[in-house]
Amino acid sequence: MRKSLLLIGCVVLGVALGLALAFRSPQVRQNIREQIMQQASLALDREVVIQELELGVFPPTVELGSVTVYGAHKTPWIELHQAKVRVQPWPSASMGLVIDLIELDGLNATLTQEQLDSLIGTTEPDTEPAPTPQPTQSSTNFNIELGSVHLWNTRLDIDLDAFAFRASGLDLSLLPEAWSDHRISIDLKSGHLDIAG
Repeated sequence: MRKSLLLIGCVVLGVALGLALAFRSPQVRQNIREQIMQQASLALDREVVIQELELGVFPPTVELGSVTVYGAHKTPWIELHQAKVRVQPWPSASMGLVIDLIELDGLNATLTQEQLDSLIGTTEPDTEPAPTPQPTQSSTNFNIELGSVHLWNTRLDIDLDAFAFRASGLDLSLLPEAWSDHRISIDLKSGHLDIAG
């Protein structure tokens, strides 16, 4: 029994150390960065450029630097100085993925109604909307639990038909309150907000 546990522990440790060393390799990071850019570009139907990528194993962490999403006319639509996402290595009590931390530094984004419509693929009013697929018995829900979200030095300009939101120099923290499933604590440290509806 002891031999089996020792062997399993050595295998797990070996895999973790192998991943840590592989993530330090510039070629591995370059390949992963290119895959992330390709998948993000396909998902957004926009060109996405990521200049830097750092990966961590203990705890699982992804750090992106100098991210730019280009709009339809090859002009920067979203710019981000640095992003960090840290995941808890074990599932939550409800067997969901736990994202401990999302940190965005230097987010600079503009969203107009036209960009939103093209992003979500809105149909013209005189055409019949596509039917919404109904979930089947075999579909499962994926549970994601979110820890803290921090926005530092953020500039957002959202201008939709029925809503406008402008923020500049925004430092904002969103934290779940302890022992509560539905309450969060919002800490607005600095910045200027302008909301119109």
